[in-house]
Amino acid sequence: MTTTEKPEVTFGKITDEGLEKMRAKFGVPYYPMRMTEVASKDAIRHFCRGIGDENPMFINPSGGNFHLQETSPAIDAAANLGLTEDLEGSERPSGAGPDIGPYEYGAAPDVGPYSLTIQATGGQIA
Repeated sequence: MTTTEKPEVTFGKITDEGLEKMRAKFGVPYYPMRMTEVASKDAIRHFCRGIGDENPMFINPSGGNFHLQETSPAIDAAANLGLTEDLEGSERPSGAGPDIGPYEYGAAPDVGPYSLTIQATGGQIA
């Protein structure tokens, strides 16, 4: 009868050496790698898919307006990472929690559309 030697399992095994390595990490700040640095349309869409909703309900994403509509599931749904303002300088969070996306809901500027017609009648603008 032959016996086969099994390699020693080290993964998932608590050892004195492993405990010492973990103790050495106490008090050392941990900065996980940030996968996304910019709130792009794709990054926000992927995040919203991750929370179960593909549509963050931006006002006009194809026109570049990434402000949130009133019924957006992205309102108050982001993790609080300590940001104090959005891209426009508005206070973040402005509700129960930060919003997903570059802008806090309710901080949207008045974005029109507007039109202006000026008519001149007898030298006067009417």
